[in-house]
Amino acid sequence: MKKTIITFYFLVFTVIQINAQQSEFPKLTGPYLGQKLPGMIPELFAPGIVSTLRNEHCPAVFSPENDEVFWSATDGQKFYLFRSYVDNGIWTPPSIPEFTKGLDATNPVFTLDGKKLFFVSQVVENNQWFITLWYVVKTPNGWSVRKKVEEITSFGNIGYQVSFARNGTLYFSAEKEGGFGGKDLYKSVFINGEYTKPENLGSVINSEFWEESVYVSPDESFILFRRNKRIENNVISDFYISHISNNQWTEPVLFTDNLGAKGDGMWIGMSPDQQYIFFVKKGIVNQFTTMGSDMFWVDAKIIDDIRKH
Repeated sequence: MKKTIITFYFLVFTVIQINAQQSEFPKLTGPYLGQKLPGMIPELFAPGIVSTLRNEHCPAVFSPENDEVFWSATDGQKFYLFRSYVDNGIWTPPSIPEFTKGLDATNPVFTLDGKKLFFVSQVVENNQWFITLWYVVKTPNGWSVRKKVEEITSFGNIGYQVSFARNGTLYFSAEKEGGFGGKDLYKSVFINGEYTKPENLGSVINSEFWEESVYVSPDESFILFRRNKRIENNVISDFYISHISNNQWTEPVLFTDNLGAKGDGMWIGMSPDQQYIFFVKKGIVNQFTTMGSDMFWVDAKIIDDIRKH
């Protein structure tokens, strides 16, 4: 009953906040919600618009044309997926897409051509999380009705975030018998309109811990991901990066310190042109959040610095 009341009030708060944003929303033009582009030091992304009192739960995902963006947030009980798009040159106030109606929807991601949007939904039963992967198709009249990706959903206890290579290969995390730890990272090749049997990325990437929050570059030359380690009563969550060398993944390099998120990494991704890294970290207390996490972005040249060292 208490959880129901909390969720109800957060939903009311969300609706009120969205209505307030629609009446007071600033006139934003230009790429990335009209925000000033970041440098080599991470900056809060779209404060008061994306980074708000809500608890952000994924990196922002922009369409290839940079005229539409999705992201999600949570109150700890329910997820909310938000959308903004360019209308007559101006970004619209955030709204909740119709295709998520009736779902606990979160962690959206575009295919590289922008023609499909994938996202997951969550159902909690007996303190267990069941994740379903969905997609919608962009049409001349907007987004289609949602469809379930059964091949991936039924594979095992999949994670929240997926990522796509240019050839359609899908990267994701899942807790599966025979894996190396809790959740491992997998990939599924897209052939003849279907996702093939997922392949574990192997022991170089996966460990005795939990790997999740995966992002793969369009050419599959590198991946970013999160590794969760439980140390005593604390969960340490760090970002790592691995490159392909001689058709093999290299030993993952700790990446979180470069983002100022040591031990507090949550979700990570990149802009469609790979110029910027978007990430969410926990442990945040400022005027935009009282719930513990916010979204940041930084120039992706920071990856080149890691390669040099």
